[in-house]
Amino acid sequence: MKFLDIIRELALGFGIALLIPIVTHYIALVIHPRPAYPVAHDYKTKEEQANDLEMKLFKEQRVKSDTIYLYVTFSICIITLILGTFISSAAIGMGFILAGLICLVQGFCMYLGSLSDGFKLCYFMLALLLLLFLSYRVSKKPSA
Repeated sequence: MKFLDIIRELALGFGIALLIPIVTHYIALVIHPRPAYPVAHDYKTKEEQANDLEMKLFKEQRVKSDTIYLYVTFSICIITLILGTFISSAAIGMGFILAGLICLVQGFCMYLGSLSDGFKLCYFMLALLLLLFLSYRVSKKPSA
């Protein structure tokens, strides 16, 4: 394989790795748009602020939106990681695997605060098991 062919494949791989997370972000927003932040009020007491129904509704909608975003990014993460292990071109396969890892981190970091600790643990345990399985499969793949 020529040097320019290797550079082209690496560029394609990095392009895939950068574009899939962006597309994933907008897929999640199309499926379930984020709620609009309510108009700010000038509260006189802490009780008034605690009883603000608009803010309570916003927080409930935000948690639902965050959860859906996380499910979408994790699903696409799994798909791209698996695709990356089956693609014969090393550079393009690397692009898919890297895109899957970026989606994994993107989905988690975007909505870290609204998730329970148990959900975070399950999320990362599933991701770790998937990566261990795929890394074992990739290491067993005969090199061309």
